[in-house]
Formats: sequence, C-alpha cells, structure tokens
Amino acid sequence: MIARVSLEIALRREFDYAVPPDLADKVDVGSRVQVPFGARKILGVVTAVAEESAHANLKPIIKVIGAQTLVTAMSALGPAVAVLKRGARGSMAREGSAVIERPALTVPVVDTVGAGDAFVAGFLAARLRGRPTEECLELGAAAGAFACMGPGDWESLPRTEDLALLESNDPVSR
Repeated sequence: MIARVSLEIALRREFDYAVPPDLADKVDVGSRVQVPFGARKILGVVTAVAEESAHANLKPIIKVIGAQTLVTAMSALGPAVAVLKRGARGSMAREGSAVIERPALTVPVVDTVGAGDAFVAGFLAARLRGRPTEECLELGAAAGAFACMGPGDWESLPRTEDLALLESNDPVSR
C-alpha cells in the first residue's frame, strides 16, 4: 500500500510514500503524517491511497498524526464548520469543539467520478435547510453513494425522493 502525500513545505507537488504494515489501518485520505524528505522529517497530508506506485524504492511514512488534527487545523482557519471527505472511509467535520464522523454508505460502485462533488451538494443542501451537521454529513454520504452507482459525473445524482431508497431493506434491485 502507498500513500500520496502533499508536503507542508513550499513545493507544489505530491510524493508517494510506502505505508508500513503497522500503520496501514491508520493511514487515510486526510491523515497528517510525518515523512522523510532528504535529511529532514517533515509533515504532510495524505491526498490519496493506492495499492502501488509508478515509482520504485519508496521511503516509508514515519508516523501518523491523525485526520482529526487536519480537520482541527482547517477549523482554525475560521469557518464555522470544517468538513473532510474521505471517500469510502466516510467523512468528518469539526464544528466548534465537536468532531463528528460518519461512515460512507456501501453501494455497488460503477464510477467514482463526481462522488466528491455530489457529497458537497448533499451536505450543502442539508445545511441550507438548517439541518444539524450530523445530518448534513449523512445526506452528503447518500448523494456521493448515488453518484458512484452509475457512469459519469452527474448522471446518477439523486433527487430528494431518491435518497430514501438507500435506507430501504428491499432486496429487489429496480
């Protein structure tokens, strides 16, 4: 397993690092990590996780600082709510001193293009209706899940009435 990391230095590029087996369950998109860079150890943020890299002889991640640290750092920039999308691993938000996490929904995936945008649309739709952050994350997850179930970036976006279908226990696929 590898992680693509954006370093917290003045470079506008990402680097691939090997994920040691003992850190595999801790490394996620949005995790803050410490990595070797030349003779230094610096901090970065994981922007993607994959099974392999096009590069050989990757240096390993040294330690994971955590995703909550990232959402806390985003919150310190001033927004009322800071949201971190983590794909199949769900989402988290920080509102005031509360950190809220919600899982992603398990659906048959056809295409993930547009899932992040759909999440944002669902989150904002709930927010504009005055719903609590927990419900905003859940509606975002549902909209993102719908986007994954069909090809293209907008073709599978749900209507409001479609969202209840993900809660159904009906085994029949329509």
